[in-house]
Amino acid sequence: MSSGKPKAPVADGPVARSVMIRGTSGQGLSARRPASISKPSSVASVASIPVIHHDDNSTSSWNVNELPIVPPYFPLERTHVKVEKANGKDVAQRLVDSMRDASIAAVYSSEKAMASAETSDNVRFDVRLFQESATEESIVVEMQKRSGSCFGFHDAARALLPAALGIESDSKPSGRRHANLKSDDGPNIDRLEEALDLSRSLLAKDRLDANLLGMESLVHLTSTSSPEAKIYISRRILSGDDGITDVLMQFIEEEFDDDEDDDEKADESHQAIMQRHSLCVLGNCLDTLDNDQELSGVMVKNDWIGDQLLKSLIKTVSDASMKPHDAYEGARGLNAMFRSSPRLKSKAKPLGLKQATITALNEGLLRHALLASETETLMKQIQSETEN
Repeated sequence: MSSGKPKAPVADGPVARSVMIRGTSGQGLSARRPASISKPSSVASVASIPVIHHDDNSTSSWNVNELPIVPPYFPLERTHVKVEKANGKDVAQRLVDSMRDASIAAVYSSEKAMASAETSDNVRFDVRLFQESATEESIVVEMQKRSGSCFGFHDAARALLPAALGIESDSKPSGRRHANLKSDDGPNIDRLEEALDLSRSLLAKDRLDANLLGMESLVHLTSTSSPEAKIYISRRILSGDDGITDVLMQFIEEEFDDDEDDDEKADESHQAIMQRHSLCVLGNCLDTLDNDQELSGVMVKNDWIGDQLLKSLIKTVSDASMKPHDAYEGARGLNAMFRSSPRLKSKAKPLGLKQATITALNEGLLRHALLASETETLMKQIQSETEN
């Protein structure tokens, strides 16, 4: 029995609790060893943009009818604008046009009045449309970053939000930033070799983050603002002497399985990003040496540019509806190779090149300006081969 004597009150205070961090599969966080760069594991196929599973999904049009009203106390992101006395369809069309012109790949959900988008440098974000209230005609446009670089996201916001307001803006997503490896006396060879050695050592490690840093370094090196440095780096990479070409080809030629496992989702995203970077590095090298009229000689000396590479690039171009950024990089590489080697152009004809180019061209005209431009050039090369 209780003695009836009241207990002394206990002051409120923080209480320590144990928390278990779980992965996407619901299991505890594991110390799983990342796959080695030398043998990339076969992973599930991943679209280059997040897919919203609704029947009204579209990659070219955004037919919004009834917009959701901004909920009370709903915290909007700072990256939002209010379009006064606007029609939702007009605002949505401005955004579709702006994303196409900026080559930002997107999937549109009319039911949710939302677009899921991705830039070429792997910045993913959502664009949502709201009606400010039931009595007002103002439209709220909100952008919310999902993953990727903050700088890249704000570049995209500076391009898209003015477009939603109907304001013409000169701002374009800057995409990949260039390395500065130029001196007053031309390219610094020692610095270039040091940068290549660092990239190679990062790619050889067994950590995914190190592999990604190594590949991003190659992207920057082959995109440097110095023409002399780009030519030197492109020669070194395409020579195949240091093993970098083997790594690029492993990712470019990798074919993903259709089976999916929750534990491999991080690896899937990593492999997809590495494949796009590899296509970009290869496209940069081929384009640089083609402009310098050196590519034909390099292709004669290096037999790795053969049937398998052609098949992989044509397959990449044909998958433009799922991976428009990758298809653009693949078309760049094919254009450079065909300009320097009519023989390869003839070998590509029976591999489905024309149909893949038509598919990618239609996709580019709908939602990816850079892809449209590159595939138009590719189609002209195919037609000139047919006429000859």
